[in-house]
Amino acid sequence: LSLAVGVGANTATFSFAVGLLLRPLPVPHASEVVTVGSMSPATGGTDLLRVSYPDYVDVRDASSSFAGGLAAFEDMAVQFAANPGDTAEIRTATLASGNFFGVMGVQPALGRMFGPAEDAVPNRDAVVVLSHRFWQRALAGDPAVVGRHVRLNGIDFTVVGVASESFTGLDLFVRPDFYVPLMMWPSLIGLDQPSPLEQRDRRELDLKGRLANGISLEQAGADVARVAATLAAEYPATNRGYDIRVRTEMQNRLADFEPLVPVIGILTLLGVVIVVVACVKVAGLLTSRAPARAREMAVRLSIGAGRRRIVRQLLTESALLAFGGAVAGALVGYLGVLLWRQIPIEADIEIELLFEMDRRALLVNSLVAVASVFVFGLAPALRGARASLTDVLRTAGSGWGGSRMGWGRGALVAVQVALSLVFMSVTAFMYTSF
Repeated sequence: LSLAVGVGANTATFSFAVGLLLRPLPVPHASEVVTVGSMSPATGGTDLLRVSYPDYVDVRDASSSFAGGLAAFEDMAVQFAANPGDTAEIRTATLASGNFFGVMGVQPALGRMFGPAEDAVPNRDAVVVLSHRFWQRALAGDPAVVGRHVRLNGIDFTVVGVASESFTGLDLFVRPDFYVPLMMWPSLIGLDQPSPLEQRDRRELDLKGRLANGISLEQAGADVARVAATLAAEYPATNRGYDIRVRTEMQNRLADFEPLVPVIGILTLLGVVIVVVACVKVAGLLTSRAPARAREMAVRLSIGAGRRRIVRQLLTESALLAFGGAVAGALVGYLGVLLWRQIPIEADIEIELLFEMDRRALLVNSLVAVASVFVFGLAPALRGARASLTDVLRTAGSGWGGSRMGWGRGALVAVQVALSLVFMSVTAFMYTSF
């Protein structure tokens, strides 16, 4: 039970951290993806990396550090109606450049994705690619959906495809329902409004790309910095004082979700404390079992059992405890993940926190738990193998092992209580803050 709590609680805690901040992008070779964007040095580097559409075009065309170019996208809320006569409802759309799916390596589950041809003319290509989940939930997984017309902000769009099930968008929390070409941006906000495709100071787009072979992050940064200097000279009214930088996905998340970083750090630390407390408790329990079984071990030795066989038996028992605790820990971890999934999120658009049990954390925690049982079970096993019936009978009633073993058990209990107090104090503080 101690191992189950330690393994399960730490696995659930790390899975929570992964769901909030550490989850990789749902695209092939996610570690290769980088973020590019403008920032003002006056802010000390705390800006979110965003660019305007004119700047995006210039950076995309002038830089040579990215395989397949740079993809631009922007999430926005739109009114969706499956049929012309239906009541519209608010849904989330991702406006994406024509190379978006190609750069991200996303394949269609049905039909096709839109491509560079839809980047040619503003407001011309009213096509839409549905997310797999939206296709299943809102349109009942209709296999004949390709070619069907739906309405977005009162405009008829033609469905050309459905994205793969594994692709849930590039935002950590917002799950887009469909994807439309970035060229349709003016139509969706209203043609009577200034076109965002022409406003160089409207920095709302996210840019992502993949570094070309042989190009380091520093080289890519120097490449886009050169473009930024050119833009600042050509358009001083809108670009003076702005750098363009390149970040890894993790660097970008740490900047975007800075308030989450200490929370994730404390959660991870608490998870480690739980495992340590569990292992210390196992050490104390295994140590305390040795005196209770001293008579049994001595009798076994006196009737002919070999010391190696005694050690093997005790380690076998430890193995059963370890693996049983690891299996029970997996169950506790899964229950913890189910608890995280119950967190209610209220927002105007659909927000989803994806919590899945992290198999890496489960494996590491299980290995630590198994190792702790063997390490702490080895000393009692060796001591038990050296027991003699005469010594056991002589010390019967006074405790086996003397003051040294009693002192060791007391130290283990002290460590356990101290770590538990720290854990409870920090947990109460975090609960209040949350």
